[in-house]
Amino acid sequence: MEAMRYDFRCPRCGLRFEVSRPISKAAEPALCPQDGTRSERVFTMPATFVKGGAQPDSGPASASGAGDDHAHGHSHGPGPHTH
Repeated sequence: MEAMRYDFRCPRCGLRFEVSRPISKAAEPALCPQDGTRSERVFTMPATFVKGGAQPDSGPASASGAGDDHAHGHSHGPGPHTH
């Protein structure tokens, strides 16, 4: 069985540490290596990588959905759009 590394944080001293364990035991608490306090897992966002030269958002216009009819909360059938 393959072991994974999981992040934990001690509620008493604030130490962040990693524990290597099988996936089946991922949710189990770990003891802080400094003071022995029962510590819970810290969930972090996994690192993601975009392949193929993807461009980041070009600013507020693309984030707001400018020019996208679906951003207004309704859709149109086929044919020309008249507003």
